[in-house]
Amino acid sequence: MRIYAKLSILAIVLAFLASCSENNSTNPLPKEKELYLTDTVVVGSQPAEIYFDSFRGIAHVFCLGKDLNWNGAKDDGDENPSWFALQKNDLSIAEKKFEFDFGSIGFPFRPAIDTALEGLYLSQNGKVKSYLLSHFSSMDEDIENYSASALWKMGDTLLLASADANGDGTLIGINYLEPSDTLFAFEIGKYPVQILG
Repeated sequence: MRIYAKLSILAIVLAFLASCSENNSTNPLPKEKELYLTDTVVVGSQPAEIYFDSFRGIAHVFCLGKDLNWNGAKDDGDENPSWFALQKNDLSIAEKKFEFDFGSIGFPFRPAIDTALEGLYLSQNGKVKSYLLSHFSSMDEDIENYSASALWKMGDTLLLASADANGDGTLIGINYLEPSDTLFAFEIGKYPVQILG
């Protein structure tokens, strides 16, 4: 099962990179090059998201890690969530750039990405944490007391979809510049899992 997950992540990365427009300057491959699945790229367990930074030519791969016996404690054979990078000029090597705390990232994995500020926003253990994509590092600007199933960033507003113990969903808008400033909160239905901008 693990080899299929790793094969599928490579296939997704290659298909995504190859699908860039031929007229687009961010096209990572020459148009005469044909792609064949000839090798696998090893990344962490349970790859959940790929984000391609066309400005830097980097594919960011986020992996959920694994808890083999689902006990919430790190045992032998378990793996922390991780963040890998592939350079567009050499898709054969994935480099681990960051390792998250064990069990801190779950499914569904729906981060918010701010391309202008190079920010990545993740819901982790009841907090929204921010990371800098260009440096693969934490920005240490946590937004407390929000457990979100999905996030989206629009300007200075960070949108969070959250559900309580009964599954009742709420869409929350937070002023990113003043995280303690909740702009709005609307009931949105049961078990929200995605925000599309």
